[in-house]
Amino acid sequence: MKKLTAAVLVLLGAAWPFGAHALAMWHLSRVLIHHTNAWLAYTFFIVLLPSPALIYAGFISYLRDYMPFPSNALVAGAASAATLLVVAVLFWLVVGLVGFTIPYPL
Repeated sequence: MKKLTAAVLVLLGAAWPFGAHALAMWHLSRVLIHHTNAWLAYTFFIVLLPSPALIYAGFISYLRDYMPFPSNALVAGAASAATLLVVAVLFWLVVGLVGFTIPYPL
């Protein structure tokens, strides 16, 4: 059960930026495009902060029983950083290179 919980947390953290971006483009773009501060707050607090926290929580919950404290935190941090790097590259490829248009005219 612990392995399943850890895998779900890591996958949720990896999918979080894509889901949050889709939500912003489909439902929130009319509001966010006119308020720059709201867009920045949404980007930082809703999109960026939960993703590494979820990925790290998944790795640390899996490693907690297999390693003592300093080691599991180091390995979980390294694994979450590597996973987040892969997610960032995929996000850049999907959103940055392919592009994402707002589904309706403003």
